[in-house]
Amino acid sequence: MSPIREFLLNTIEQASEVELADILSLIQSHPLNVPAIDPSTQAWNVVLDRLNHLTPEQRIQQRQSIYDLFQTWDETGEEIEDDWEELKSALDRNRTSYRPLFT
Repeated sequence: MSPIREFLLNTIEQASEVELADILSLIQSHPLNVPAIDPSTQAWNVVLDRLNHLTPEQRIQQRQSIYDLFQTWDETGEEIEDDWEELKSALDRNRTSYRPLFT
C-alpha cells in the first residue's frame, strides 16, 4: 500500500463524525478526473457482474434455458434449409444475369 493511501486510511479511522463529514464534502467538491465509460462497456460490465453473482440454482436455470434454445434451433434446422433453398431459387429466377446469385 502506498504511503499516501495508508496515511489517508489512518486519518479516516481516527477522525470524528464531524471531521468525516468535512472530509467527505472536501472530496466531493474536487471530483477526480476519471475517464467516462462508454455505454456499451458499462452494459457489458453489468452483464458480467450479474453472471458472476448467480446462485447455483440460477446457473442451472440459465444452462437449461440455453439448452432449450439450442434444441429449438436444432428442431427447426430442416425447415430453415428448405426455406433457404426456396429463397435462393426465387432470387435467381428473376435475375437479368445468366450467372446465379448463389452457388
